[in-house]
Amino acid sequence: MTERTVHDVDVAILGLGSAGERLAQLCAEAGMRVVAFEPGRVGGECPFVACIPTKALLHDATSQQPDWPAAIARRDELTRHRDDTEHADTLAEAGVVVVRERAAIVGERVVRSDGHEVRAERVVIATGAAAVRPAIDGIDRPSVWTSDDAMTSGERPDRLVIIGGGPIGAELSQIYTSFGSIVTICEQAEVLTADAEPEVAAALVEHLRSIGVDVRLGVEVGAVVEGEGSDVVVLADGSRLPADRVLLAAGTAPRLENVGLDAIGLDPSEVVIDADGAVGGSAWLFAAGDVTPQSHWTHGANAQATALADRFLDRPWPAPPSPMPRCVFTSPPLGVVGTTSAATIDDGIDAVVGLAHYRDIARHATDEAADGVAAVVVDRATGAIVGGSIFGPRADDLIQIVSVLIATGTTIADARRLVFAFPTFAQVVEVALHDAADKVNEPAGRNDSTRRPPRG
Repeated sequence: MTERTVHDVDVAILGLGSAGERLAQLCAEAGMRVVAFEPGRVGGECPFVACIPTKALLHDATSQQPDWPAAIARRDELTRHRDDTEHADTLAEAGVVVVRERAAIVGERVVRSDGHEVRAERVVIATGAAAVRPAIDGIDRPSVWTSDDAMTSGERPDRLVIIGGGPIGAELSQIYTSFGSIVTICEQAEVLTADAEPEVAAALVEHLRSIGVDVRLGVEVGAVVEGEGSDVVVLADGSRLPADRVLLAAGTAPRLENVGLDAIGLDPSEVVIDADGAVGGSAWLFAAGDVTPQSHWTHGANAQATALADRFLDRPWPAPPSPMPRCVFTSPPLGVVGTTSAATIDDGIDAVVGLAHYRDIARHATDEAADGVAAVVVDRATGAIVGGSIFGPRADDLIQIVSVLIATGTTIADARRLVFAFPTFAQVVEVALHDAADKVNEPAGRNDSTRRPPRG
């Protein structure tokens, strides 16, 4: 029989990705007893195989003289060659007991690994998500990569086919195209970014095609088969795409299997995680990060972790929660927050969309910047700003303006009175706000033109 070290603690955490790491540190620094289990890298994906390496490669890919070996060297330096020692040491210094073992729930408030048993007031599942492997013949062939594989490899395939056109697919398509690969995106949906307004989503597709990415929308991959000299991706319509590598970017699924939910009578495939992170209505079991339906971004995971820490420490948390911005870090980037005009129809909202183009603001000309488009969604009846999406220079920063307007409940009537510095890229938001305000005051369907800002 295995002899285990027994711990009685305030919080036990399964997984030390972004959410688990933040939660563990906040709770430990507040004086709580914390044991956290992580069989992989402490810090999760973001510092090692996701946010940091992709942004580094995108920066180098869009430089004047892209240099693949130099870019890979810089990627590996920024990720500390995927060494998580600093992350683990920081938690240990804060007082967290870090156990590098896989653990599972074995009973109410009890977690067990090979060498440890923890009895905790609260247990948090923060095991993240894994890449979805679609039911495609040949999807397990050696040529098939996940994004983790791509971000740990120094290989630059001559021909790359990406299955899925979400943020990962879009970003990596620009990276590899810029370094000389022939890249094709195969996206089953008719758009790459369904949570952006159609004009904004179309601008991203147009940009990727302009730099050489073969973006195929509304297509289905039937199989990955062996070909002459390389594998071949076969589409449902019979088209054949030679591929030295096939990259899976078809989304992720939460890692809820093998965490012990069945030991407490919960079905991993049916468990409900509410907006506050409680699992199955429990008063002691919680979840945070990619394993939940509410967050698939590092900033979302960190926000969830902060909210849980405050809950555990009996600190009030503001309600309603701040809207969650989402970004695609292509160059230029795309930013989205809130809802879309299409989604408001299902909610019975009569929405108007204010539009603006970068080409209509002065900074576009002074900086010889790329064109783009901004959209703001407004409830016609109440004047509430309910969503926004932007594609263009600094869109990842500019979307925060819309996020703040939504979070503070600023109406379009008040937003149109905001003063934006001239000449700035932020004026694209200003123009979209004014356009939305004009449309709110017009009969439905009357005003479809965007207004131009003063030129100075």
